Amino acid sequence: MLTDEFTIQIATSNDLDMILEWRNHPKTRIVMFNSKIITQQEHAQWFANIDELNPVIIVANKDEPIGVVHFKNFKKDSTTHWGFYKKPYSPKGTGSHIANAALHYAFNSVEVSKVVGEVLTTNLVSIHFHKKIGFRLEGIMHKSTSNTDFMLDAYVFGLSTNDWNAIL
Repeated sequence: MLTDEFTIQIATSNDLDMILEWRNHPKTRIVMFNSKIITQQEHAQWFANIDELNPVIIVANKDEPIGVVHFKNFKKDSTTHWGFYKKPYSPKGTGSHIANAALHYAFNSVEVSKVVGEVLTTNLVSIHFHKKIGFRLEGIMHKSTSNTDFMLDAYVFGLSTNDWNAIL
């Protein structure tokens, strides 16, 4: 638990339908590295690979789920990668609540040393968002994914423990 208002929990198989519905929503899919609709079977296979080092967490507001965060290489003193999305049609500011809860958990509970996010160069909202919450642009991956019919570039953003502590 983080506060009485915003909490996190490790996702379970009971959350799979909700996560898939949110992930396949057109407003979410369009900015994903893989923008294709994910099937139930593909989703179940993906979830079978989730473990302590690669957890999926659910962020909730007063017990109502508002977002999903996936970490990779999630352990003390590590550089972890993250990706997240919010419940479709969430109010403005929801992304900030999700990020703050997840980053607090990553830096203060797990004690990772850095969080890295990769953002398609076409996803202007996420680029602005990462900068707004303190991430620094660290590089670009050229032609890193074909989320549609052509190859797209992606920015690499990073937030270190020191940067996180300076924000607080």
